[in-house]
Amino acid sequence: MPGFMVKMSGSNVPIKHAPLLGADNQAIYGDLLGLSEKELNELKEKKVI
Repeated sequence: MPGFMVKMSGSNVPIKHAPLLGADNQAIYGDLLGLSEKELNELKEKKVI
């Protein structure tokens, strides 16, 4: 159907901003990958993350 536009007026999806760069580092590197706080700090000091 040409020109078909999706209408989502009945949906209730909250709009929120994207996380800042590096905001999820603890969750990803620490919780998901298992790096310790010391290892995370070393990576930050070396400017790896």
